Amino acid sequence: MIVPQTIKSGLTFACLATLPAYPAGNGWVLQIFLRGPQAIQIQATAKANQHQFNATATTTATWKPGLYAYALRASRDDDVIEVESGQIQILQNLATVPDGTDMRTDNQRSLDSIKAVLANRATKDQQSYTIQGRSLERTPIADLMKLRQYFQNLVNQESRRARGESSLGRTIHVRFGGTR
Repeated sequence: MIVPQTIKSGLTFACLATLPAYPAGNGWVLQIFLRGPQAIQIQATAKANQHQFNATATTTATWKPGLYAYALRASRDDDVIEVESGQIQILQNLATVPDGTDMRTDNQRSLDSIKAVLANRATKDQQSYTIQGRSLERTPIADLMKLRQYFQNLVNQESRRARGESSLGRTIHVRFGGTR
């Protein structure tokens, strides 16, 4: 994978691509097209046979945060080849976030809300009640506990990804053939 999963606005973006089938020294030009909250296009410059993408911090600071679709394309003369495509997240420039901004993810906010409901439920034992013709039903505690575990797992995965760890769990090293 050449294009990263995230780009932080307000920081320099640099990426070096080595594509033996489409070398820069042979006339191939590489471009990244981003489409989402805004249209962004980044063209690589040739660095020997490699393609160097660069966008200054000033440039990326103008990029709107959000989820984008991307296409990495190699072109030469009338040939255009899509080398890679997918989704990329442009993250907010932390230096410009105002005081008091809630930086929790949606999953963390949901988990915190479920925990608060569970904490307040310790003093309330009614499953449902009616007052003046209006009724309210509460989610059963067992269901809230399942939801809490579900969102805790999602928050744990997000935390591992943010630290650059695998979201799948432990890494297992396997060696085939030979002796110890």
